[in-house]
Amino acid sequence: MPDITTVTKGDEVYALFYSKEIETDSIQFLTEPTYPFQIGLMKRPAGHDVPAHRHTVPTREIIGTAEFLYIETGKIRATVYDDEWNELAKQELGAGDFLLFMKGGHRVEWIEESRIIEVKQGPFLGDVNEKTFKD
Repeated sequence: MPDITTVTKGDEVYALFYSKEIETDSIQFLTEPTYPFQIGLMKRPAGHDVPAHRHTVPTREIIGTAEFLYIETGKIRATVYDDEWNELAKQELGAGDFLLFMKGGHRVEWIEESRIIEVKQGPFLGDVNEKTFKD
């Protein structure tokens, strides 16, 4: 898998797959500043210090739900669909790889027992209110 695989349809980005092999020597943001979810990769030497800070509280309008998965252990297969349920991409990811679903539909299949960390915008209103299933 290349370091970053971008899944698109037309000009729309549906998902990003990230290899654990991505290298950086400082800080590198792996998403565009305009994306509704930001992913950064940091590598700093011992003793590096990010000064104490807090973030302001800007008003943002977020349309949809971005979903970030970090595969800590094991192996999965992720499939990305457009809004009409046409398959756009399918990718296997293993320990250390991660992905960002941004648009359309998706499926995650466990190839091996896996431990995955999921992060998405909240509050989550439950499957009945927030999910539409393909089948």
